[in-house]
Amino acid sequence: MQQNTHGYVTELDYVGNYYDFQSPVLLNYIAGLNGMNPPDNLQNFDYCELGCGKGVTLNLLADANPDSHFIGIDFNESHIQAARQQAEDCDIKNVRYFPYSFDQLDQKDLPEFDYIVLHGVYSWISPELRGHIVNFIRRKLKPGGVVMVSYNALPGKALDKILRDMMLTYANTQDVSLLEKTSHGISYLDYLAQHKAPFFQQNPKAIDKVALLKKQDMRYVAHEYFGEHWNPLYFSDVYKEMQTAGMQFAGQTEIMANYANLAFPSGFQDQFNQSSDRISLEIHRDFILNNGFRRDVYIKPHTSTGQQDLSLDQLLQRFAFVSLVSPDKFNFDIKTVSSVMKLHGDIYKQLVDLLYGQAQSLNQLMQHPAMQPHTVEQVADALQKLLIGNEMRIALKPTTNQSEGRLSLLNQQKLRKMNGGQIWLSSPVLGAAVAVNELDMLLFKASQEFSGDDAARNVVDQLHKRGKKLVDENGNAIDSDESRKKYVAELLEQTRRHFIPCLQGLRVIE
Repeated sequence: MQQNTHGYVTELDYVGNYYDFQSPVLLNYIAGLNGMNPPDNLQNFDYCELGCGKGVTLNLLADANPDSHFIGIDFNESHIQAARQQAEDCDIKNVRYFPYSFDQLDQKDLPEFDYIVLHGVYSWISPELRGHIVNFIRRKLKPGGVVMVSYNALPGKALDKILRDMMLTYANTQDVSLLEKTSHGISYLDYLAQHKAPFFQQNPKAIDKVALLKKQDMRYVAHEYFGEHWNPLYFSDVYKEMQTAGMQFAGQTEIMANYANLAFPSGFQDQFNQSSDRISLEIHRDFILNNGFRRDVYIKPHTSTGQQDLSLDQLLQRFAFVSLVSPDKFNFDIKTVSSVMKLHGDIYKQLVDLLYGQAQSLNQLMQHPAMQPHTVEQVADALQKLLIGNEMRIALKPTTNQSEGRLSLLNQQKLRKMNGGQIWLSSPVLGAAVAVNELDMLLFKASQEFSGDDAARNVVDQLHKRGKKLVDENGNAIDSDESRKKYVAELLEQTRRHFIPCLQGLRVIE
């Protein structure tokens, strides 16, 4: 019997990636930052991803949280097989995958969860299937549990909807493969734009969107736009649906978006900053910023005890913190919607010095001599501001088993197979994954396998083979062989002194 795909693209596998905003550590922090009291359970929790694809995110999270339990659900059996295979190959025993459609969830014997996440799902399915998801959340999310749901949002996606209609109207008349339809649909839009069709002349932003489509992976474009259902939603629509599951809105995964004084352009802050209605703030912010995508966090309140607010220092006591950027490169100027927040006091530099590559809790930080002149409230305030810039990361509170055990087989596999671009490696210190770019990995491998001038020569040769140019920190190309080797030698020294100890401190490498 042929499987009902519910209008979703199955001719092509989805282009998977790791999404750090699905990390339970971040979701707990966001909920607490917005006055909620999520369960303090980050050492042992139950986690479900709906629409897990090939398990790229879920396998990394499971690898980074070996004492917790993960379930991935996706109706595409080829996705599930790929996810299971990687988990088996890398000996990840705390994750299970099931090839279920969302309309089957009510009939399946699944446990209750502390976290239910769905990315790239909610606005790409029918209202009927959204109802099944909402019912699953209502039945299977534990009290105090957290949901992350992402979706295409209005008003920002209104223009994209028109462009999609144009593409599909043209391409769906052709009896060709989905990839060819996708290519033809983009070519049609480009033709209209290049020939100055009045629609594009009157909507110049549409020209920019077509230019972006031309650069994107055709498989991604096919999945994004060529399914039967493509329904951008207002925040208020999703909020009402989540309310029927007994959920309360608990923020957005982008940390800065949870601060009204930073999330609104300066010309609008006076009107909206005094409002005590967070839901209205979210609605108006989308209108003002023309927001086209949201990643929202919801929480199921404890029915018996209610939600108990946490002070900032109480919230931060639940986590550790680590900088992934060396002190000499850390950006203390944080760009907001309408200004720059400058963190230039001594306390910020001292915290980055203490936390580079070494996760520490608030209590541990307060024991350092450098923090003695500061109160715990001052240190907590400085930490939350550093977190807004995304170069400081939230981590799990230190435990004894974080420093035990072998190097992850998943990380070994990713390091072995890396052939360009960025990779993500699991960290039991973060309870999530850390990104490593191509140049850093070439420097790391060369520093492990070669010494002296041979290491620099190897990096230069590898970049040349990959067709990559070497540029300095200002973006200027380094052309001469001698200059390249000298610059790479300096980078190798930084790698040995800073990058490798940082990854070791995160338990990413041995």
